[in-house]
Amino acid sequence: MKRNLHRSEAGFTLLEMILAVAIFSCVMLIAGAGLFSIHSCWTKITKAKKLISEKLILDAVADSVLRNAIPFTWTDKEKKAEKPVFRGDSDMLYLAYRHWSSDAEEGGIRFVKLFMDGSTLKASYAKTPFEKQSLESPAAETEIIAEKVSSVRFLYAEKEKDAIVWYKDWDEEKNENLPLAIQICVEWENGEREVWMRRSAGAGLKESLGLRKDYSALQKTQ
Repeated sequence: MKRNLHRSEAGFTLLEMILAVAIFSCVMLIAGAGLFSIHSCWTKITKAKKLISEKLILDAVADSVLRNAIPFTWTDKEKKAEKPVFRGDSDMLYLAYRHWSSDAEEGGIRFVKLFMDGSTLKASYAKTPFEKQSLESPAAETEIIAEKVSSVRFLYAEKEKDAIVWYKDWDEEKNENLPLAIQICVEWENGEREVWMRRSAGAGLKESLGLRKDYSALQKTQ
């Protein structure tokens, strides 16, 4: 009886301690792997959510800006000539578009510039045209459209004879009309790529705000 009491008071043996530590290590390893997996999944979900949010914003920009792009001219500082408010480069877009407004004094036209700033795609909005040369406006409000972007490419469509031709740059000095359609291709640093294309407002062959120069010639050929 005394021997059993003495043996129980002696505590755990070395083998029992080793087994306990091994079991505890396995439990902690499994728990750590589970936490790492959860953290990894959460990180992927967060990144995917952010990317989807940016795509939705770009889709909204395409609907509000590109779809409502209109021909607009503005007299220069010397008041010598009216210049078209449009500039279409391969990596930058500046135009006027119809904008809903509840205040009649503000007017229903806004001016926007879409451009890259490092790896960020931004949009600057203003109620009056930007400076023609610098394309800057002190009254413009700038917002971030998408981040971690590797490249942005704009394409501009025009009808030539019986075909639609896409241009990397739009020569607004030679083309008083707007492009029939504008395409935006955005590629992110993670390899994701998305394309948006919208017809511009008031630039079609029959529904333009001003008669297109090539429409009368087109009628003769039909």
